[in-house]
Amino acid sequence: MGRRVRLHLFDTHTLLWSFHDPSRLSPLAVRIVKKGDFLVSPANLWEMILKMGRPGAVVKNAGAWWRQYVEQQNVRVLPITTDAVMRVQYLPPIHHDPFDRILIAQAAAANIPLVTADAAILRYSPSHVTAVW
Repeated sequence: MGRRVRLHLFDTHTLLWSFHDPSRLSPLAVRIVKKGDFLVSPANLWEMILKMGRPGAVVKNAGAWWRQYVEQQNVRVLPITTDAVMRVQYLPPIHHDPFDRILIAQAAAANIPLVTADAAILRYSPSHVTAVW
């Protein structure tokens, strides 16, 4: 029998750091990347698209980046389901970043941890999502 895989959903910064600056990852995140036990979300792409024109943006062309680092690397994508969207309404107003809120709801709906260094997201854990770093 093969090992039981525990998948994790990556916050956008975790996804970007995993490809561009792995020294910023936590030891746990490094292990998850090495095993390939992670998922990404269309919300990651959406966030990169909206931020790509800003000063300091890591990604200059989100579509090309996604094709190279997600599609060509066969990274698994967790779809945004109606269940996940419905869960957003029950999240407390710790912050109002729509990308973080849908990632939290997606991870909760899929019953998987969200890997993030974002202190605001970590405040949702463990009552609304398992957030780890």
